[in-house]
Amino acid sequence: MSKQPVFVALDLGGTKIRGGLFDGGNTCIGHKQVPANAAGGRDTVLAALESLTADLLQEARVAELPVAAIGVSSAGVIDPVTGVVLDATDSIPGWKGTDIAGYLQGRFDLPVAVENDVKAALLGELNAAGGTADPAERTVMLTLGTGLGGAVSEGGVIVAGRNHVAGHFGRLLVPDPREAGAFAPLESSLSGTGLMNTGNRIAQGERFVSGRHVLQSTHKGDAIATAAVTQFCKLLALTVHNVYWALDPDRVIIGGGLVESNSDWWSQFIGYLAQHKLPVKVEQAHLGNDAGIYGAARIARMHVAAGAELPA
Repeated sequence: MSKQPVFVALDLGGTKIRGGLFDGGNTCIGHKQVPANAAGGRDTVLAALESLTADLLQEARVAELPVAAIGVSSAGVIDPVTGVVLDATDSIPGWKGTDIAGYLQGRFDLPVAVENDVKAALLGELNAAGGTADPAERTVMLTLGTGLGGAVSEGGVIVAGRNHVAGHFGRLLVPDPREAGAFAPLESSLSGTGLMNTGNRIAQGERFVSGRHVLQSTHKGDAIATAAVTQFCKLLALTVHNVYWALDPDRVIIGGGLVESNSDWWSQFIGYLAQHKLPVKVEQAHLGNDAGIYGAARIARMHVAAGAELPA
């Protein structure tokens, strides 16, 4: 009896690429990760994606499992039809215009589906067994990682928008705290990098090297780090307030790497959020920082179900 096909899922983050093999029931049956080396630019990241994919395909061959498709969750504004990066920040130099689907298809002769990382993460939350998000609801997801990501779903379906930018909350312009009268992307203050930026601005120097460094410093009674986290929590509560009044969601899910350190800031955030008195559920991602990889597996299955051509 032939074995059921599996799917390769790849989740490209700011610091690492998570990879996994998933069966048709969205169960992860193999998992690996490698450094993203994003600062090295487009070619370095593509080489890391290729290497990790090759490793996962080898695992599938050893287990005699046929692979049906590859799903990729990637930073940037993604055209899910072509698998091309339409726009991107400089977190990966040269990433804009990258044909992710074409690159991987050319090397592995498998169907490839690509989606924005937070849209994929929200799909992961909506479809994973035991997930917290009800597919009947309007749901907003915010991810706090190297940058600030976002996504919106309606009735379990991702709302992409005409230009595929719906939910890119990190690109919203807000007053720049560094310069009166200037503006900056919201993610420059609300993200792991943003937390670092806030700490260094308060310190008036390059005191912190990452958002995690700021959080770790609060354990040592660092007053500057503590003040930075307080500002971060207030801004996150304000952002949820604005999302509520703009989109009126049933639920807001907050994920990303910083949620793994939730004990350092979540209760403070909830305290500030309570002051806004919003009738909306706000909770942490059920899958944590793994939501993206589950979503990547989901889009690979959807791609095949939609009629993607399988290899001979």
